[in-house]
Amino acid sequence: ISTTFGLINGVPSGGNDAMVVHCVGWQHLVEGTAILALLDTSSNYFIEPRLTFSSPGFSTSSTTLPANRQWASIASNANRYVAVALDTAATAYSTNGTTWLTGALPSSALWTKIKYVGGVFMAFASGGQAARSTDGISWSAMTMSSTAEWRDVAYGLVGSVGTWLAVAGGSNKAAKSTDGVTWSAFNLPEGADWN
Repeated sequence: ISTTFGLINGVPSGGNDAMVVHCVGWQHLVEGTAILALLDTSSNYFIEPRLTFSSPGFSTSSTTLPANRQWASIASNANRYVAVALDTAATAYSTNGTTWLTGALPSSALWTKIKYVGGVFMAFASGGQAARSTDGISWSAMTMSSTAEWRDVAYGLVGSVGTWLAVAGGSNKAAKSTDGVTWSAFNLPEGADWN
């Protein structure tokens, strides 16, 4: 024997208007309906997931960066946090995230990305400028293989050689370097807004 009925807003439609149906899951169809506390042997039950959340066990506090800038990106290694800002050469760095000092990139630009990768901080600007630092304080310009909006960089072994790979947004341009200073161009299979 089987019964077919339709539900409209949690209430059966059709000939049996006295039937009340409740659905279990992440959310009841009938909000505020309690889940049964006592179970009986004549009903079918479905177990719904129950989640318990607890405090993550940390606290937050505010801090002020050394200048009123449009800070665009932040990176860290085991010893230092470094931030870059748009439309300036300014950087900010900190060893504890509370006390910040100012630094400077080689040129004023729209610095949009900084990353600690392959033991080096690397920063990229939307005008094609790029810079590197081993400590996040002293910076030197990198000459990329072409002018592009370099968006991101990764580091890994190609064979047994440590290699940085950078991608540009809005094109198929990419660059690679085995020393983090000298870059050579290559093309990705297709152009995209790589990030």
